[in-house]
Amino acid sequence: MIQPFEFDGQPKSGHVALDNAIFEALPGDTTRLTIHSVFQPAANRDGKIEGGMERSLSESQGRLDELLARLKI
Repeated sequence: MIQPFEFDGQPKSGHVALDNAIFEALPGDTTRLTIHSVFQPAANRDGKIEGGMERSLSESQGRLDELLARLKI
C-alpha cells in the first residue's frame, strides 16, 4: 500500500511524506508489517520525530494488535 501522509504534529501543514506499507504473510498465521516513509527534505523527518511520531506510531500499532487479537484475525 502506498499513500501520502501528513503528520499533525508539525508546526505548519504541507509537510507530506510518502509511505510504503508492505504486509508479508509469515508462518504461524501471522503477518509482518513494514512501513518505509520518505521525507523531503530531511528536516521534515526530524520535525516529525521531534513532534512525537515514534511514540504515536508505537501506540497506534499496539492498538491495532489489540483490535486484531479481539477480532481473532
